[in-house]
Amino acid sequence: MIPSHTLEIVVPRLRELAQVGIPSLSQAADTALLVHNAVKRVKCNKAEFEELGMDAALLLYVAADELREKGQRNIKGKAKGDIDSLTGVLQKILDLAQADATRCDCFAFWYSDAARIKSLREELEQRLQTFDVRSFNELHDKASERVNKRSHRPDKAKYERGLTSRSSSKTSDSM
Repeated sequence: MIPSHTLEIVVPRLRELAQVGIPSLSQAADTALLVHNAVKRVKCNKAEFEELGMDAALLLYVAADELREKGQRNIKGKAKGDIDSLTGVLQKILDLAQADATRCDCFAFWYSDAARIKSLREELEQRLQTFDVRSFNELHDKASERVNKRSHRPDKAKYERGLTSRSSSKTSDSM
């Protein structure tokens, strides 16, 4: 299971990515956010949908963070194709989740998307290897590491306030 603090950082980061205007990456992040919201409304296989959607979002988060570390703002060639392929899987998850959410309650009670979810999980698993991740467990570990790194960075405003208050107290001490 993915720790809740990980989700608290990943979802806002996806919102940022959706707005930055990097063509493939922004589209992927926007689709991941739509999936995140759509799985909240599904009527059957809810846990499986949530896990699949979050794994896809984590893969995008890890991939985008690696691109950021490399300083890649323009995504071209293989990286663009890989992100676009992941967006395709995200879109399939979104389509299935939306179809499930619109079923009447009576039909949803008897219906299961387990086979389609399994198929999409396998498709997502193939995308893992594209981004140098060997398993979903490794994906969770990488995402947690990146989230921990991000959450342990000093907040610039707090850091600057700390410097200002220290320099102010030094100045008043010397007077």
